[in-house]
Amino acid sequence: MEQRPVDAPPVVVWYGDDPVVFGGILAALKENKIPNYDMAAHSHLISYEPGMLRPQYAIFVRADQADEARKITTELLGKSQQ
Repeated sequence: MEQRPVDAPPVVVWYGDDPVVFGGILAALKENKIPNYDMAAHSHLISYEPGMLRPQYAIFVRADQADEARKITTELLGKSQQ
């Protein structure tokens, strides 16, 4: 099994407000065995439009796995727009 450095910092590989895309990316990362940390903020304080509440999501992975995770994310987003 490949050893990964313990102190690799987290980096954002995707953020947005679409819960379907958020779930799809998390599932794809899990399928490819890429550990991740996700955040979901459902706060009116981060809304960009007055009176419109929009949840915000972010997905982080270890820096040493960011390229692989971004490739998976890009492929998934490309498929969803076809």
